[in-house]
Amino acid sequence: MMSLLIATAPARGAEEEKAPIVGPVAPSKLMLDLADRLVGTYEAGERTLHIAELRTVDLPPSFYVEVTLKQRPLEPIWAQIWSVREHSDDAGMELFVNEFPRGLPLRNTYIGMWAAPEYLPRLSSAFLSPVGRLNVNIDHATGDVTFASTGTMSTFHAGAWTAEYEFVLMGDQLLWTVVGYNVDGETVWGDSEQAIEFIKTGPLPTPEITSDQLVIIRLREGEGIPVEAPDSVAVHTTGYLMNGIPFRSTRAPGMMIDSTAIPSDRYPRGWTLGILGMKKGGVRRLIVPPHLGAGSEGRGPIPPNSPLIYDIELIAVKDN
Repeated sequence: MMSLLIATAPARGAEEEKAPIVGPVAPSKLMLDLADRLVGTYEAGERTLHIAELRTVDLPPSFYVEVTLKQRPLEPIWAQIWSVREHSDDAGMELFVNEFPRGLPLRNTYIGMWAAPEYLPRLSSAFLSPVGRLNVNIDHATGDVTFASTGTMSTFHAGAWTAEYEFVLMGDQLLWTVVGYNVDGETVWGDSEQAIEFIKTGPLPTPEITSDQLVIIRLREGEGIPVEAPDSVAVHTTGYLMNGIPFRSTRAPGMMIDSTAIPSDRYPRGWTLGILGMKKGGVRRLIVPPHLGAGSEGRGPIPPNSPLIYDIELIAVKDN
């Protein structure tokens, strides 16, 4: 059974052991059971849903909830933090919902956070916006769990200003009903009469952690021959500081797909190591420790001793 992670130690580094489970309040059996049932990977047509336990600085035991389209795994169409609070009278629990504010660069940092949250800075409520709460109702006869908003909630998703939610967990099925409204109260997305049927397909994918503490998150597998030195590759790639601010991107206005040999003299060693084995059409996110990035001296806009995040989409590979 999975445990809720509520430790408040910093994110792991190359020399640091995984933080023990500590915190002001021990997770209850009800919380543990909810985590055991809720966490995992779900599929619904072109949509993929990941729900992961999340360590934070100052929130109650929490989950990170992210929905992406299979063709755009680096562009979440849904990202929320659900924090669990039990009623003191043992009458049940609520989920307090937070979102990243529009335009906050830090949103970029936590894309794919479900894969390796312990390698990222712990989230603080100071960088989140509370949007509402979900009442949690557990049917003890069937085991079904319903999460329902108490009226409309605010939201930062896809042009909506308010939203209504209902999620029903039935075994490996999660029925997802969300409706977003504009400032005039008109529906801009969702259908209250038509739930999206997510089916749990398994646990969360496990990232690759190399002996050098490079974190490789495979967001989409490609096809064809795998990259190896001294191949040449064409890529879309974006590099971020840990605050979510990009320092280099082929997707920026006026930029183009980049072509480079492997190993590349334009990217740090962690980038080269992270692209090895990729296939055409593949997408990866790398969390690069400082010694595989810009090192102790930094480079350009990268400060000294900075861990980095790189996104890579492999467009083409040429066997040299």
